[in-house]
Amino acid sequence: MLALAAALAGTVAGTARGDGDPASDVLLSDNVFLSYQSPYGSAEGRALEALAKEAKQQHFPMRVAVITQIADLGAIGGLYGKAQRYADFLASEITFVYRGTLVVAMNGKPGGFGVHGPGATPAARRALARMKLPSTSVTAAELARLAATAMQGVAAASGHHLAAPSAAATKKKTSTRLLDLFLIAALALAALGGGATLLARWLRGPAPAE
Repeated sequence: MLALAAALAGTVAGTARGDGDPASDVLLSDNVFLSYQSPYGSAEGRALEALAKEAKQQHFPMRVAVITQIADLGAIGGLYGKAQRYADFLASEITFVYRGTLVVAMNGKPGGFGVHGPGATPAARRALARMKLPSTSVTAAELARLAATAMQGVAAASGHHLAAPSAAATKKKTSTRLLDLFLIAALALAALGGGATLLARWLRGPAPAE
């Protein structure tokens, strides 16, 4: 009975994942989907995270999906190149946990940008319509930079100014964080070494009197 229940549960879970796409899983809890890559792995991805954080602080929540290749869409590859249709679809997939503004940047033909939610105003749609992709597909990093511009344009259309940190500042922040980690590790090793020395002295007992 337990084996049968487990098999049925696996079948149901597989069906649930099959009718969605990778971004709909990631954006349930995260702000950025960046073409199967961790957004923290590049300066462009971290800039998108910073924009989303800043938008939230201004009470204008935003999430963004950067679709570089057809594989990013999973089972719904037929929407590749149709940014606005995909934005509407993706919003419906995550609506039970997120109802803020959603921005999509997508390669493909014709490719481009889409927006859904409270920030999808006529002014925002006009701002995105003025943005054009190059004639050939761009890399994930290049598309992420364009997505950042799209987020800023959509926010500006609703009266919000988002100033993303520069790549240099983001890199510096990451380097500082790594330095902090190294310092903590060094202090921990030093503390362990000191503790080991004290323990050894205690085990040896007091030094014999002369």
